[in-house]
Amino acid sequence: MTSSANLSNDSIGGTGGFNSMYTHVEDPADIGFGGSSLFERFHEYFGQLSAVAVDPSQADPDYYESNPPEISGTTKSYFFPRADGDTTENTLGVVDCDAQPSTKIRVGMWSITRKEVATALAEKAEVCDVDIVVNRMSQDVCTALTEDFPTNLRIRTFPRDEKGKDSDEGIHEKNMTIGGNYNGGNHRHVVFTGSGNFNKLSLRRNDENMVRILGDETVYNDFIRHFDDELISSATVEITSEDDCEDVVVGERKSDDRSVRRSGVRVHPEAATDRPQG
Repeated sequence: MTSSANLSNDSIGGTGGFNSMYTHVEDPADIGFGGSSLFERFHEYFGQLSAVAVDPSQADPDYYESNPPEISGTTKSYFFPRADGDTTENTLGVVDCDAQPSTKIRVGMWSITRKEVATALAEKAEVCDVDIVVNRMSQDVCTALTEDFPTNLRIRTFPRDEKGKDSDEGIHEKNMTIGGNYNGGNHRHVVFTGSGNFNKLSLRRNDENMVRILGDETVYNDFIRHFDDELISSATVEITSEDDCEDVVVGERKSDDRSVRRSGVRVHPEAATDRPQG
């Protein structure tokens, strides 16, 4: 079971905002202790997290490399932090919009601060349809998406008060779906979900997980219905140009001399959009 939700009340990150949860059920016969099942992948991961909580010296800043992605049936699991490269940028790189122009990419995300991901999404939106519902973005991400606003891109966020306070019903999810061309094939149904934002901390510093569900049309349709019927109707503020970026941008904090400890991995509060709440 993996979710975007924290165990908190009322806040966007808990019961107050939009969150998602994916539950994967395996046949007991498939659950061994050889690392081949998704259950065992998460079981071992939890044990390693627990060990780091007891002894922080065991923290691995490139855990992604030490415990690389693995396919288990229709799912593929990823664990972070990752020292180099960007998993989401690589994923978008294997979407061929020319091969299937009707391909649609939907992103529901609390925080986006990785410019490389934004640039890749903008490039896809020159042909594919790209629909983003987001709570916060960094200025360089918003600029990358809007400076040459692609025809097929839509960005939505939630209303805020005059002080910029988040809506009590904002989005805290960490989901991306791809319907169409993916990794050499057309008419595919792909869901990426888990705990990590498209921000720098989730990729480079935090202990996060992500699951790809490939070819499960039922799961895909559930995510699509939620996005189209609930998120879009609630995210009523549309970003149509760079002038609108102030509606989603939080100014970055420049202090790198303060840090916090999370699950044995030392992280820096690079930006308000990357703060641990997400």
